[in-house]
Amino acid sequence: TREHLQTVIEELETSNEEMQSLNEELQSSNEELQSSNEELETTNEELQSTNEELQTAYTEMRAMYEERDSDAQRMSLIKEDVENTNFRLQTVLTSAQIGIFEYDVIAKKHSFINEHWAEIFGFEKEYILSNTIDMMLWYERRIHKEDFDSRTSLYEKLLLGKINEYTIDVRVLDSSDNYKW
Repeated sequence: TREHLQTVIEELETSNEEMQSLNEELQSSNEELQSSNEELETTNEELQSTNEELQTAYTEMRAMYEERDSDAQRMSLIKEDVENTNFRLQTVLTSAQIGIFEYDVIAKKHSFINEHWAEIFGFEKEYILSNTIDMMLWYERRIHKEDFDSRTSLYEKLLLGKINEYTIDVRVLDSSDNYKW
C-alpha cells in the first residue's frame, strides 16, 4: 500500500502538472482573446467612424443631387421661357416686316439675317447667303454713292468707339437695280 500510495502521489503530481499546463494554455488563450477583443473594438470604432463619414458623404451627395435637380428644373423653365420669348419676337418681327442684319465686325462676317431683310432688296435669303462671301461688302456696294460717305463715316466712328450706335437712312440697290430707302 505504500507502493499504491506512491503511485497515487505520482499520478496526482502528473495530473497537477497537466492542470498547470492546461491553466497556462487557458491563460494564453485568454490573453489572445483579450487582444482579439481589443482589435475588434478598434475595428468597430473604425467602422463606426467610416459609417459616419459615409453618412455625411451621402447627405452631401443627396443635397448636391437635389440642387442639381432643382437647377435642371430651373434650366428647363428658363429654356421654355426663352423659347416662348423667341416665338413672340419672331411673331413680332414677321408681323412688323422688319429686316434684320447682324454683322460681326471682328470676324468680318454676318452673324444673322432674316428673310425679310433679303426680301426688302428683292432677294431670297438663301440666294444671298450662297452667293455672298462678305455680306458687308455686298451691302456696301449696293449703297447709293451719295449716301456712302456719310454711312462710312458713322460706321468708322462706331468701330473706333467714338459713338455707341447710329441710325441713318440710305438708298440701297435692289435686285431690279432700283434704289430703296
